[in-house]
Amino acid sequence: MQKSKKSESLPMKDPDPARVPRAGDQDQEVKIRVTDKRFWVQEGEDTPARESSSSLKPTYVEELETSRAAAEKKVEEVIASYREFRDKSEAENRQARERIRNEYEKRLQQARGETVEKFIDIFENFERALLHARKSPDREGLLKGVELIHTQFGGILAELGLEEVAEPGESYDPELAEAVAVTEVSQSEEDNLILEVVRKGYRLNGKLVRPARVRVGQLGD
Repeated sequence: MQKSKKSESLPMKDPDPARVPRAGDQDQEVKIRVTDKRFWVQEGEDTPARESSSSLKPTYVEELETSRAAAEKKVEEVIASYREFRDKSEAENRQARERIRNEYEKRLQQARGETVEKFIDIFENFERALLHARKSPDREGLLKGVELIHTQFGGILAELGLEEVAEPGESYDPELAEAVAVTEVSQSEEDNLILEVVRKGYRLNGKLVRPARVRVGQLGD
């Protein structure tokens, strides 16, 4: 019986208020300390404060994203520069083509004027010959006038680079003439020779403008 009384008289120690809540105190918050051991969280910093003030991404990821953004910006700058260069080049090409076309038209008109000017004298000589023929029955004078005009006309054409091709006595060349007739010959020297020019052919500055039509000799059996 004494042992029971002694145990009743011993005072009971209250448990740690931080670990076990007291009875009847249910609204009191239990404080539990948690230590974040992740390598990017510095010692002594609270996790909620760290998450609110800084990104949770590793540093190398942020560096990669920064590098990518800089590269994309550089690419956009290069593309913009290329487009500007392309537009400028196209504008310069259009202007160059316009200048070339204008220069070509100018030279073409100048060449036409110079060519027409060369034939004005011939045209006027024809008018004088016709006027003389109407006033005078002198056929000899008219013939001389026509011959003069013909000579003048031929000189101007030669000056412009016009020359005859495939004349009689030359060897027949199918590149310069068309054989419209073949005549049998007895002499070998006349074989494949041009015997007659039916229609003259001409070449201007080395380029054939009209082939001649000729009669060609062919040695008989």
